Amino acid sequence: SAAVIWEIRIKQAIGKLILLDPGLSEVFAQSYPTMPVYVENQNNPDGSYYLISFVDGQTSWRPRSPVSVPQQQVNIVVLIDAETGQLKELSWVPEPVSYLQITPDIAVDLIYDYLVDQGYTDLDDSEFECRYIYRDLSPLYPEIQVETPFGVFYVNQQEIITT
Repeated sequence: SAAVIWEIRIKQAIGKLILLDPGLSEVFAQSYPTMPVYVENQNNPDGSYYLISFVDGQTSWRPRSPVSVPQQQVNIVVLIDAETGQLKELSWVPEPVSYLQITPDIAVDLIYDYLVDQGYTDLDDSEFECRYIYRDLSPLYPEIQVETPFGVFYVNQQEIITT
């Protein structure tokens, strides 16, 4: 299954790093991966990637395979090249932290409220399309691009809306 393939890729990608860093090894052993998040690189179409966060297993239940959960209490974030499957970046902290709290659903709500404040009426948020993108901030904190009939908007993890 796809979950097993991702788990194997993750283990291969960070296996050597675990050997070099006992702290990472301990955190990795007590964490489990969430489902990968595809991020389109707007600066380089060949540079798109997947973010895989690892949820702290001490404060959460541990599933048998990656799951889609609200991004809370994350210890490790792995950035994997979307084309090659190679590790591009890894970041970890010894204590879990909140991560990617602004989800596509929250981004849609923020844009909807913004458009209402701008005087737009007859809004149908089912016409809004979202995707994670990387433009110019940290690749570990992608923005959410929201396409609407009224334009394209971007929401970052600080809830700042740009066009």
